[in-house]
Amino acid sequence: MKIRRIAPLTAAACLMAGCGTQTPATPQVSASSSAPSAIHAYNWAGVTAPGAACFSSAPIHLKAETTTDSTGAATTTGSALIPNDTVGHPSNVAAGGPGYVHLFVDPKAVAYGDLDGTGGDEAAVVFLCDNNGGTASGALLMTVGIYRTEGADVSLIELVKPGGEPLGDGRPPLAKVITLSPGKLVIDVLFFGPIDQTSTPSGRARTTWTYADGHLSAGSTIILHAPDTA
Repeated sequence: MKIRRIAPLTAAACLMAGCGTQTPATPQVSASSSAPSAIHAYNWAGVTAPGAACFSSAPIHLKAETTTDSTGAATTTGSALIPNDTVGHPSNVAAGGPGYVHLFVDPKAVAYGDLDGTGGDEAAVVFLCDNNGGTASGALLMTVGIYRTEGADVSLIELVKPGGEPLGDGRPPLAKVITLSPGKLVIDVLFFGPIDQTSTPSGRARTTWTYADGHLSAGSTIILHAPDTA
């Protein structure tokens, strides 16, 4: 995969674009969606992820978890624990026990668009796999699963790993799906430089994937904003 650089964004433009933040992209809805379809109403907090999303040899079934903040607002996300003594932490650190890795999905960050050009939407779901340590520094892998409707359920088209070649200092980047349109998937990644804190990557890159014959192929990656160095 080729990587090419373009002129850095100004600080104001970078802020508008969301550089240096984990805030997920606003879900995209294609022009084909005059009314919500089955895929828009799907319970993404309970989606089944491919095992490759978090170092598992078997599919991973996420379960919905709802939390309430100090204002009473409820947020529902999906998560799962997968046994892994190599890089995982115990589910109860104080009590010890076997290690687990943790897979997380935020349904609000799911993006939609007519990727296959048939008039109906597909969905792009961002999966974050971490070491179950409870801190941002425990991030291990971020992937994007592309799904289509299949009857009353959904089925995986493909799982892709955004970012291509290692970027920045090698920490896993944070993915933001920008658009799905006929034959094209655009994904931005926020990546880390040497002075970045674990929750605030300052680099930004974009890869455009082409979709043909049921398969996604990554094009060149453009560096939109190099990570801060001072």
